[in-house]
Amino acid sequence: MTAVNGRISDIFLGKTDGANEAKQVNFEDLFYDGDGWYDELNETDKFLVTGRKGTGKSILINYFSKKIKSKKNISEIYQTSRVMERKLSIIGNNRIKDEEMGAFWHFILLDFLLKLVLKEVRGSLFSRGKELQKTVKELDFGLQNLMVTDKIDASIGANSNHGISANIGGVSEETKQFNKIEYYDKIDELQDALFKVIKNSRKNFYMIFDDLDELSSKFAGKEYFIKMIKSFLTELKNFNEDLYSYDLSSKVIATLRTDVINQLQIEGSNLAKLTKDSAIEMKWSSPRQKTDPWTVPIAKMVLNKIRVSLPEYKTLNNRELYKLFFEDNTKRKLEKTAIDYILQNSFGRPRDIVLFLSDYKKMFPEDNRFGYRKLTQSLGEFSKDFYNELQNEMSISSLKDEQLEFLDKIRNSKVREYTFEEINNLLYNGEKEKEKLEKLITSLYKLGILGVVKGDRGNKTYEFYYRDGAPEQPSFANRFLLHAAIKRYLSI
Repeated sequence: MTAVNGRISDIFLGKTDGANEAKQVNFEDLFYDGDGWYDELNETDKFLVTGRKGTGKSILINYFSKKIKSKKNISEIYQTSRVMERKLSIIGNNRIKDEEMGAFWHFILLDFLLKLVLKEVRGSLFSRGKELQKTVKELDFGLQNLMVTDKIDASIGANSNHGISANIGGVSEETKQFNKIEYYDKIDELQDALFKVIKNSRKNFYMIFDDLDELSSKFAGKEYFIKMIKSFLTELKNFNEDLYSYDLSSKVIATLRTDVINQLQIEGSNLAKLTKDSAIEMKWSSPRQKTDPWTVPIAKMVLNKIRVSLPEYKTLNNRELYKLFFEDNTKRKLEKTAIDYILQNSFGRPRDIVLFLSDYKKMFPEDNRFGYRKLTQSLGEFSKDFYNELQNEMSISSLKDEQLEFLDKIRNSKVREYTFEEINNLLYNGEKEKEKLEKLITSLYKLGILGVVKGDRGNKTYEFYYRDGAPEQPSFANRFLLHAAIKRYLSI
């Protein structure tokens, strides 16, 4: 076997923040495309990237943005802070009325798109775009009032090109009050004019809004956040359909966590068709297996990073590279691969693997391979990172307080497996309503905190929601097992 030269500290495993990883000079080589997500995102009807936190949504859209960029294709990624800055500039901290949320998002998309177009077009098209900015200012002012009243007072002046121009706070040739219908007509006029500028530019514009779930900390109240995200997704679909109807190849893309999508469904939002037809769900089908661990998708991702980080090994296939850099446990009855150990003690997401192996590198920087025994020693440090990530996921749950209470009570009980009745006794002295307790346990199951125990003693199997083939709902007749990394963090 080829000897390993150098140390594992020379391997770039990735960053927990996809935007930071995208700054790497060789980012496009480091990227692992899994199930062909890049090609799928290139399809006309795909514009929403979903997945659990840490599955690589930000990395995918950064890769997509870099790959499509050319003289013809213009792409820009927007973080939620940019959206909030624009919202604050329009209506400050005021709450947007439910019935006007769609108008708000439609205006935001047009506003951002116009700014992007103006950065790329020249000559008469640039002049045309600058004229449209006057319309944006008028609509901006009108939107401030639309959020609060049914009437919009604005100063409208004649304009030879578009029939409208703004004179906010000044004197115009004509002063007029117009209602909602007239306001929406102005939005349509702006969209029509802007799309014609794009068509004449012969360029394609891609706007990508990343981490929409982060808006949960920006909007006051969970109910308000849910309504705003539901409205955004509806407008996202409509806006892309409008672009397509103008025969434009431009597109607006967004990323959103799967648990937020699920929460929208719980709240009664009919998004099933949109998520089925227009979304790409990033799931890492990484089954635990004792043989051929180099064939597991998450292992392929790591091996690709090793190959790119250490070019002297680029000619080795995955099997050769794995055997060179990973040491498995070969003891009888305890036989297990290094990758299987990581999968057992995580959710099997790219971020988990990056965190786990990065903690290993910090503890054993002089090593030249990832040893099984030392992986077990790294679990304690990784479990802290793992728990912090989990808390972030729980932050938008309506059951957050009860979920945290459950973990606190579990810590004190020092028990690893529970029946439905034992959980009820632990938390509520057996007095919790059956339906409400089922809802809590289901939420813990879908977060991956609890798994379902099948079989007895030497023939036990475990079902965790994040693994392939797991049922959508847990069986309440079975026992429940705490996730391995959480057991380690809670010292159970």
